[in-house]
Amino acid sequence: MLRAKHFDNILVGEPAKLAENIDFLGDAIDRKVLFHKKEVSMVQFAFSAEKGLVTNSSHGDIFVYVTSGSLEIELDGKDMTVNEGEFIILPEGLPHSVETDENTRAIFLVVRDKDMDCYPEK
Repeated sequence: MLRAKHFDNILVGEPAKLAENIDFLGDAIDRKVLFHKKEVSMVQFAFSAEKGLVTNSSHGDIFVYVTSGSLEIELDGKDMTVNEGEFIILPEGLPHSVETDENTRAIFLVVRDKDMDCYPEK
Protein backbone atom coordinates (compact mmCIF):
# COMPACT_ATOMS: atom_id res chain seq x y z
CA MET A 1 0.00 0.00 0.00
CA LEU A 2 1.37 3.40 -0.97
CA ARG A 3 1.63 6.04 1.77
CA ALA A 4 1.59 9.79 1.20
CA LYS A 5 3.69 12.13 3.29
CA HIS A 6 0.88 14.60 4.04
CA PHE A 7 -2.42 12.72 3.60
CA ASP A 8 -3.97 10.34 6.14
CA ASN A 9 -7.10 8.17 6.09
CA ILE A 10 -7.38 8.20 2.29
CA LEU A 11 -6.42 5.87 -0.55
CA VAL A 12 -3.17 6.96 -2.22
CA GLY A 13 -1.98 6.31 -5.77
CA GLU A 14 -5.38 5.16 -7.10
CA PRO A 15 -8.57 6.94 -8.15
CA ALA A 16 -11.09 7.09 -5.32
CA LYS A 17 -14.48 8.61 -4.54
CA LEU A 18 -14.55 10.79 -1.44
CA ALA A 19 -18.16 9.83 -0.81
CA GLU A 20 -17.04 6.23 -0.27
CA ASN A 21 -14.27 7.19 2.14
CA ILE A 22 -16.53 7.79 5.16
CA ASP A 23 -19.70 6.18 6.54
CA PHE A 24 -22.73 7.51 8.38
CA LEU A 25 -22.82 6.56 12.06
CA GLY A 26 -26.59 6.84 12.49
CA ASP A 27 -26.79 8.92 15.64
CA ALA A 28 -23.53 10.84 15.34
CA ILE A 29 -21.21 12.74 13.02
CA ASP A 30 -18.20 10.91 11.60
CA ARG A 31 -15.05 12.91 10.91
CA LYS A 32 -11.83 11.93 9.15
CA VAL A 33 -8.83 14.22 9.05
CA LEU A 34 -7.42 13.75 5.53
CA PHE A 35 -4.64 16.34 5.76
CA HIS A 36 -3.34 18.42 8.62
CA LYS A 37 -0.68 21.07 9.00
CA LYS A 38 -0.77 24.11 11.26
CA GLU A 39 -1.81 26.38 8.36
CA VAL A 40 -4.30 24.09 6.63
CA SER A 41 -6.44 21.02 7.35
CA MET A 42 -8.77 18.99 5.17
CA VAL A 43 -11.48 17.19 7.11
CA GLN A 44 -14.23 14.98 5.73
CA PHE A 45 -17.54 14.87 7.58
CA ALA A 46 -20.49 12.47 7.33
CA PHE A 47 -23.50 14.10 8.98
CA SER A 48 -26.29 11.64 9.75
CA ALA A 49 -29.81 13.02 9.24
CA GLU A 50 -30.88 15.48 11.94
CA LYS A 51 -27.29 16.03 13.13
CA GLY A 52 -25.08 19.10 12.95
CA LEU A 53 -22.51 21.35 14.57
CA VAL A 54 -23.56 23.82 17.25
CA THR A 55 -22.92 27.53 16.80
CA ASN A 56 -19.21 28.27 16.99
CA SER A 57 -16.58 30.42 15.34
CA SER A 58 -13.39 29.12 13.78
CA HIS A 59 -9.74 30.08 14.05
CA GLY A 60 -9.46 30.16 10.26
CA ASP A 61 -11.43 30.55 7.05
CA ILE A 62 -13.37 27.37 6.17
CA PHE A 63 -14.11 26.24 2.62
CA VAL A 64 -17.10 23.85 2.90
CA TYR A 65 -17.83 21.67 -0.15
CA VAL A 66 -20.90 19.41 -0.03
CA THR A 67 -20.18 16.10 -1.79
CA SER A 68 -23.63 14.54 -1.17
CA GLY A 69 -26.87 15.75 0.38
CA SER A 70 -27.27 19.33 1.61
CA LEU A 71 -26.35 21.43 4.64
CA GLU A 72 -28.37 24.13 6.38
CA ILE A 73 -25.83 26.71 7.50
CA GLU A 74 -26.42 29.73 9.68
CA LEU A 75 -23.64 32.26 9.16
CA ASP A 76 -23.61 35.37 11.32
CA GLY A 77 -27.41 35.18 11.74
CA LYS A 78 -28.21 34.45 8.06
CA ASP A 79 -29.71 31.05 7.09
CA MET A 80 -28.79 29.39 3.81
CA THR A 81 -28.77 25.99 2.13
CA VAL A 82 -25.65 24.53 0.51
CA ASN A 83 -26.52 21.68 -1.86
CA GLU A 84 -24.52 18.81 -3.34
CA GLY A 85 -21.80 20.17 -5.61
CA GLU A 86 -21.91 23.64 -4.01
CA PHE A 87 -19.51 25.30 -1.60
CA ILE A 88 -19.48 28.17 0.87
CA ILE A 89 -16.71 30.07 2.63
CA LEU A 90 -17.16 30.55 6.38
CA PRO A 91 -14.89 33.47 7.35
CA GLU A 92 -12.68 33.25 10.41
CA GLY A 93 -14.31 34.48 13.60
CA LEU A 94 -17.91 34.69 12.33
CA PRO A 95 -20.40 32.54 14.27
CA HIS A 96 -21.85 29.66 12.26
CA SER A 97 -23.78 26.44 12.76
CA VAL A 98 -24.39 23.44 10.51
CA GLU A 99 -27.46 21.18 10.37
CA THR A 100 -28.93 18.67 7.94
CA ASP A 101 -32.25 16.88 7.44
CA GLU A 102 -30.63 14.10 5.39
CA ASN A 103 -27.44 12.07 5.37
CA THR A 104 -24.82 14.47 4.03
CA ARG A 105 -21.10 14.33 3.30
CA ALA A 106 -18.89 17.38 3.09
CA ILE A 107 -15.24 18.40 2.92
CA PHE A 108 -14.05 21.21 5.20
CA LEU A 109 -10.80 22.88 4.17
CA VAL A 110 -9.62 25.07 7.06
CA VAL A 111 -6.98 27.71 6.33
CA ARG A 112 -5.55 29.59 9.31
CA ASP A 113 -2.60 31.62 10.52
CA LYS A 114 0.54 29.62 11.24
CA ASP A 115 0.22 29.99 15.04
CA MET A 116 -3.31 28.48 15.19
CA ASP A 117 -3.92 24.73 15.35
CA CYS A 118 -7.51 23.42 15.28
CA TYR A 119 -6.76 19.71 14.77
CA PRO A 120 -3.68 18.68 16.77
CA GLU A 121 -1.28 16.22 15.18
CA LYS A 122 -1.92 12.56 16.02
